[in-house]
Amino acid sequence: MKPVSISAFSIILENYLDQMIKEGPTCCSSATISAVSVVWDHICPDDDDLDEEGIIEFFDFLEDIYKWTSTHKGLRDYLKVRFEEEEEPEGPYFFIGTTEDCFYKNFDEFLEDIDFNLCFQSFRKCWERSCDGEDVFQEGQFKIDLKK
Repeated sequence: MKPVSISAFSIILENYLDQMIKEGPTCCSSATISAVSVVWDHICPDDDDLDEEGIIEFFDFLEDIYKWTSTHKGLRDYLKVRFEEEEEPEGPYFFIGTTEDCFYKNFDEFLEDIDFNLCFQSFRKCWERSCDGEDVFQEGQFKIDLKK
């Protein structure tokens, strides 16, 4: 199954991510939130005026990213690629470096702090919902899911 629109997955993941951020350190590490943020930032459609071929290509891109980030090795590899492309590793996503704004000294330390299962659960939940529609989750859904 594919999302109902090119923006459905990003809209729903953004909503879920916002709920994760609101819960903050009580629910998950900065690295976990960052990992979800990196994926969200990458899947946001840049152009709403895509022709039919562009829309098909974007759906394929979304599916590829979803599949790539659905395994431990895949998400690690994906984040490594994104980190290597990042012009500012200190922020806004990775917070890796030696400044006071950084939580992690290096990429390996960042990876060690990720709750990969929480990332996978979040991606899967948002992907499945985006295949049914664009309705975001009710406020507090992430907290409910976290208790399960």
